[in-house]
Amino acid sequence: MKKYLELINKVIDPSLKGEILTYENLKSTFEMNIAASDLDIDKCRVTLEAGLPNDYEFFLRNFNGGKLFLVDDFAGFKLLGTEELINHNKFQQENFGEDWDKHVVLFCEIIGDAEYLGFKIDKEKVQIVFCIMDTLPSEWQAIDDTFDILIQKIILSNGAKYWI
Repeated sequence: MKKYLELINKVIDPSLKGEILTYENLKSTFEMNIAASDLDIDKCRVTLEAGLPNDYEFFLRNFNGGKLFLVDDFAGFKLLGTEELINHNKFQQENFGEDWDKHVVLFCEIIGDAEYLGFKIDKEKVQIVFCIMDTLPSEWQAIDDTFDILIQKIILSNGAKYWI
């Protein structure tokens, strides 16, 4: 089992919800979705030009998206489920037009900010990039190498944007 699943499962109850304090000592919630079907994951794989990394597919098979460190709908991390992955990426690709980087798949909306986290997938190499939406995709910076490590760091830092 991936380490982040253990960490998430320590916070949530059988209803897939739980409470935890943020690094700012604010009460926040985790709200996870039920697992995605293989059909939903296949649809993402086909629709998203760059595909999905194996560790995010593993996440989707356990939770089809969810929210971490949600504070009253104005702060936190929204991990995108299968339909949201398709919709958010299609919208941003249309929004950026020819400036869009076809190797990027946005997978996490940073609630309350015009920011996302994305996978930059080049051949066999995957990086996590910090996507500030009022900058061009060519300016987005790599912050980590795997989804597993990223989520562990977010949880262990109690929801801090550790890369800033």
